[in-house]
Amino acid sequence: MTDYVREKGEGGGGGLWGLLRDKAGGGWLGYRGLFALILFSPQIGLFAYWITYTGVTLGTGMFYLTLIPFMIALPLTALLPGKSGITPKTLGILAVMALIPYTIYDWARVPMNLIFGIPFWDHWFDWGNSILGTTGTAATATGTIFTYEQLTAGLIGHIMRGWGLAMAYYILVRRVTLLSAFAFGWFMTIFYWIVFPIWVLTDALPPWIWWFTAWESHMVFALGLWVAPKIFEYYRRSY
Repeated sequence: MTDYVREKGEGGGGGLWGLLRDKAGGGWLGYRGLFALILFSPQIGLFAYWITYTGVTLGTGMFYLTLIPFMIALPLTALLPGKSGITPKTLGILAVMALIPYTIYDWARVPMNLIFGIPFWDHWFDWGNSILGTTGTAATATGTIFTYEQLTAGLIGHIMRGWGLAMAYYILVRRVTLLSAFAFGWFMTIFYWIVFPIWVLTDALPPWIWWFTAWESHMVFALGLWVAPKIFEYYRRSY
C-alpha cells in the first residue's frame, strides 16, 4: 500500500523525471498529477474565495472548482490503465487513511487554544456563512453568523480540504516516507504562511504564536501521513 512500484510493477525510472513522467502516463504530469489536482480542488475553491476577498462566495468556488471536477473525474477512472494503481479499492483505502492526518492535525491545535487562546474554528463560521449563501448577518434568521448551521458547513468544508490534501499526497507518492511526508507538510505550512497574512488576516500581522501553531499543526499532519499506512498494514496483517 505504501509502495506503488513494488505492488503494481509500474516503474518510470529513477529521480525526479521518474516522478514527473513515465511511459504509462502515471507520473505527476500524467494521471497521478491530474487526480491529485482534483483532490486538491477543495483548497482551490477556498483559494478563489480568498484572492477575491470573498467576492466569489465559497459555495460558488467549490461548485465550479470542486464539485464539477469531481463529477468529471469519477467516470475517468474507467479509462485508467489496468496497472495504474488507482482503483476503487485503492481509493477507498486511501480515503480512510487520509482521515488520520487530518484528525490529528485538528487535535494538535487544541492545546494552543487552551494554553494561548488561539482559536482554530473562527473562520469556519465565515466559510459556512459563504457556503450557505448567507453573505451578511442580516441574511441569517438570528442576525449572526455564529450558528451551528454555519459552523457545521464550515467544518465540512475544512474536512474536505484536509482530507483532500492527504489524498493528493498518497496519490502523488509511490512510496510513503518520512522525508516526503514532512516535505509535503512544509509545503502546506509555507502555503499557509503566505496566503493567510496576505488575503485573510489583512487587518494586522499575526503574533508569533500564530506562525508557530501553523507550523506545529502541519508537522503533526505530516507525521499522520507517514503513520497512517503503518496502521493500515498492522491491521491488515493482524486481521
